[in-house]
Amino acid sequence: MLVFARFLAMGAAASLLVIATAGSAGATSASIWQVVPSENPQPHLVTDSDLAGVSMGSATDGWTVGSFLAANAVGHPLVEHWDGTAWTRVPAPTPSGRQAGLAGVDELSTGNAWAVGDSANGSPGEGNIDNQPLIEHWNGSAWSIVNGVTLPSGSTGVLNAIGGTGPNDLWAVGYTLNADATLEQVLFEHFDGTSWQQAASPPRPRPATRTRPTASCSPRQCPPPHRTTSGWSARCWNRIPPRTSSRTGTEPGGAWSPRPA
Repeated sequence: MLVFARFLAMGAAASLLVIATAGSAGATSASIWQVVPSENPQPHLVTDSDLAGVSMGSATDGWTVGSFLAANAVGHPLVEHWDGTAWTRVPAPTPSGRQAGLAGVDELSTGNAWAVGDSANGSPGEGNIDNQPLIEHWNGSAWSIVNGVTLPSGSTGVLNAIGGTGPNDLWAVGYTLNADATLEQVLFEHFDGTSWQQAASPPRPRPATRTRPTASCSPRQCPPPHRTTSGWSARCWNRIPPRTSSRTGTEPGGAWSPRPA
């Protein structure tokens, strides 16, 4: 079994991934973990890059996603593929006139993978303004942008994670902020094999828990202070009482998602 984890690498070094092979119960971390370099998106420049999510179809086929900041201070998606030997960068599109980053990925098969994140204002240094959910799909040959839910005028939002039971049952989760920045709500999007549709979440009419001077910020900049959990019962999302541990994932007829509290 392969297990992957993430390191955040800044500056001249590329982002690094950690790989471990399952060992005996008594094995120490020093004996099972190895640092595996990933491809630097800008090998000739000082690079501000990070990897935020990983999904493995097998020991020789997997994806990791994140973002990097170009020399002009504009953000772009960072996508890399594992072939069993090395990580190689694969181009991923940025919405025209904007900048973007990816936060979660789910590989369903060699020719079918999905990634989610957000795009934002395209001006250099303004990557936390006018955030909008972003969904991208791998068809075996290239990554492309796929239309998701259109938010109400003035609202902002991001998608943080994606998972599902198969190509006709996928969930993407994140949050939205209304136009006057007073109400933050969880965002659920479901893919039925044809299109992405928004699923209603438990109503929580209250002021936003985070303070923003002018606009929403990305989850990489403003992590939620604490979380609760929602559960999908095959008909609707329901609030679940907090537990000592949290589960994120899907199974036939059910799904779980942590959410900002």
